[in-house]
Amino acid sequence: MGKEPRHVVWTELSYFYLDTELSESVLTDIVGTLRSTGYDRREISRINRREVAPVLYGNLLSVAGIWTGFREDILIAECTKQVKGNDRWWARMHRTLAGVLLRQTLLEMDRTVERYWEA
Repeated sequence: MGKEPRHVVWTELSYFYLDTELSESVLTDIVGTLRSTGYDRREISRINRREVAPVLYGNLLSVAGIWTGFREDILIAECTKQVKGNDRWWARMHRTLAGVLLRQTLLEMDRTVERYWEA
């Protein structure tokens, strides 16, 4: 049985939070996989901001962040917690922090997905 589409989105978006530059071929693969989930770009952006960024934003702020990849089981568990606790104060706090600290980065991620989506 395949993974749930939302889990696929979380996993693919997590690559944007690695402490490494993504190649053109990797970006093409990521966006191709995102497209195959059935979510549109707007929903993927919302999932990124509300579910993935609050979990992974710290890696982009770290001096020596993870660059090889996040453990998928932990990523899915943490994103699931974020979804289930979406209205709790700690979830709102992490969403707000991620939004403020990564405002430009999140916009860049949206533009990258849009550029490769249309290709």
